[in-house]
Amino acid sequence: MITKMKKATLVLYTPLRDKTLSKIREIGVVHLKDIEGQGEAYTTAVSNYLEVSKALEVIEKYLGDEEVTPVVSNITCGIQKAKYINKCYSQICELKDKVSQLEASIKEIEFWGDFSVKDIKALQDQKLNITIYNVPKKAVKKIPKALSYYEVARKKDRVGIALVSYNSLLEASDDYSKNMETFLKFARVQELPPYSISELKAQIDANLKEQKNKELELRNLISDHGAFIYLLNELKKEVEFKKFSSGSCLEMEKDICVLEGYVPEFKVGVVKKLCKEAGIGLIVSEVEADDEDVPVLVKNNRFVSLIKPVFDLVGTVPGYKEYDISPFFLLFFILFFAMIFGDGGYGLLLFAISSIGLIATSGKKKKSSLLLWLTFVLSIATIIWGAITGNWFGSQALMEKSFLKHLVVPALNSFDPLSSNVVKYFCFIIAVVHLTIAHLWNFFRYLTERPRVKAIAQLGNIMLLYGLFFFVLYLLQLKETIPSYAIYLIGGGVGLIILFSCQEGNLFKGFIAGFKNIVVILLNAISMFSDIISYIRLFAVGLASLEIAKAFNSMAMGLATKFSAIGFGIASAVVLLFFGHTLNLILGGLSVIVHGVRLNLLEFSGHLNMEWTGNLYDPFRNEKTIKITD
Repeated sequence: MITKMKKATLVLYTPLRDKTLSKIREIGVVHLKDIEGQGEAYTTAVSNYLEVSKALEVIEKYLGDEEVTPVVSNITCGIQKAKYINKCYSQICELKDKVSQLEASIKEIEFWGDFSVKDIKALQDQKLNITIYNVPKKAVKKIPKALSYYEVARKKDRVGIALVSYNSLLEASDDYSKNMETFLKFARVQELPPYSISELKAQIDANLKEQKNKELELRNLISDHGAFIYLLNELKKEVEFKKFSSGSCLEMEKDICVLEGYVPEFKVGVVKKLCKEAGIGLIVSEVEADDEDVPVLVKNNRFVSLIKPVFDLVGTVPGYKEYDISPFFLLFFILFFAMIFGDGGYGLLLFAISSIGLIATSGKKKKSSLLLWLTFVLSIATIIWGAITGNWFGSQALMEKSFLKHLVVPALNSFDPLSSNVVKYFCFIIAVVHLTIAHLWNFFRYLTERPRVKAIAQLGNIMLLYGLFFFVLYLLQLKETIPSYAIYLIGGGVGLIILFSCQEGNLFKGFIAGFKNIVVILLNAISMFSDIISYIRLFAVGLASLEIAKAFNSMAMGLATKFSAIGFGIASAVVLLFFGHTLNLILGGLSVIVHGVRLNLLEFSGHLNMEWTGNLYDPFRNEKTIKITD
């Protein structure tokens, strides 16, 4: 449930603004509306935060897997050290770039081999003209014999030529000029590099040595990793404080200004009391209808809160005026998870892992075990689905030769080819139920808004949804014919959407607007069709998981049989089974993220017209402040 917010206007005496803000932070419940910080103090605080943040990234890059003991250091010294670390890292990056440039230079001239550039320049100073040319291999025979040249390099389709001229008078002759004119038609002059390959390699070695020394300096600072984490948190609080203490706020009169914020409705009484005790002026009012800055605080019961780790993973926050889909997200996510993994054996493994984790973390904070509890619930659902489909580690024999066969629902038996159509049918039933919930939710919400007649369009969407459902079944040969009433459902649904989806108060004008919008409505109908089809991914991914498990089981059986005579058949089969099923578990986890989450966040949320543009409730507070509870 998205908690209702109240607007809080805080009246501050400007000369005591910092002191008042400190009291507001101690209260720790008011979400202050963002303002732009100003002044040198704020700029310095931001600069220090960025320096330490960058330094922490550098330290963590060089930290690797080493464990360090946190050390709390002086803030001023820490900032100076951060600047030094960033300077050191910048030098390392420059050295790396320089090495890359030098290596590129070597690559450019490696065709010519390692020669002394200084010697050639010395000869040129003695009026011995030496010029290097690139010549196509086929054109070497065309070089005029009157020219004095030496072949100095050869590679595939080109040849390196050193043209030597001893006599300046000869160069001035007409014959020489003609020969050179002929030569330059196919030869390309090669500029002498500034350094030889040997010299470039020496520079690379020197840069690498200096880089190694700088990296050693950075590694010596790893012991301050914990200190920088602490320091970054302190600077973050300082930046936030300076922003509100220096930023422009609404001036009521001389030395009086106001800051705007938001407070959860159930905390208004507490905030009023604390503000009165602290001598802070407070005005509480309703949130304005067009206010887009209202933060979102989602509160649910303990069971529904299990889905929070998934929302944290994907980083989505509903808008204040949108829906909290957590209850339906959780219920359908449990079902999607079970169908995608589809294996009771994997469910047992997850059950064991989550149970051990819950026992090991018992007594700790609830938040730390939410993911474990979610995994525990998901594992139970997976075991149930695996039991009724007869899938235990992809082994048909394991199911048929034990009590597990009595748990199987024959129509859903994973090893019966006829069950595929039943599971597909079930996927589309899930689609219709899931999307119907979305449109019913919209319907009841629109009934509370004006014009209420707009809610009828949602009934049209439901009619269209059911009509398309039968159409999908027919296309995928799950139904022999399309029922006649399906056509009426589709036509009637589109009609209701056209007539009522664009209503804004005037019924007749709403009809006209709907007809003008008919192209978009028809495209949305096509989109709804594809959304229904999208749910077949539950069948497809589950089937893929089963086939992978069966393939590894088959290979393991082959290994055990083939190498049983020499004594390590079973051992190699066990290793292969472990690898194969571990891989399948990992792929299942990725599939849940890609497909299970997608069906909730795209298909379901899309039919709720959700944009996920929420601003998370983040009160202005110290780290250790009262918890936001009922």
